[in-house]
Amino acid sequence: MTLKDIAELLSKRYNRGYPDGRTLNVAMGNNGYGRPVYLFTLQGSPPKGYGIYTPETATLWLYDAWGKRFKKFEDIRIPELKNPKEKERCNNAM
Repeated sequence: MTLKDIAELLSKRYNRGYPDGRTLNVAMGNNGYGRPVYLFTLQGSPPKGYGIYTPETATLWLYDAWGKRFKKFEDIRIPELKNPKEKERCNNAM
C-alpha cells in the first residue's frame, strides 16, 4: 500500500466513490511506549478523513470525516514512510 492509495481511499469515502485529489498530510508520533505511530489526515477544514498506522503491528485503520472507522488493513507495509527510528515529522508526504 502506498500513501497515494491511502489518500484515494479516504477521498473516495468522503466523496461517495470519486477521488478529488486532496493532499494527504502525514505526522509521526509515538504510542506512549516509544513505539512509532503515523497519523494521516486528508486535507480540509476539518480534515475529510483520518488514518492511523502502526508499523510494529503492520495495521492501518481508516476513519471517515466523522470519526467512524470504515476499513482495517492488517499485515501491510507502507514503503514511503521514513524509518520509524527517525523522530522527525513528515508533512505533505503526498
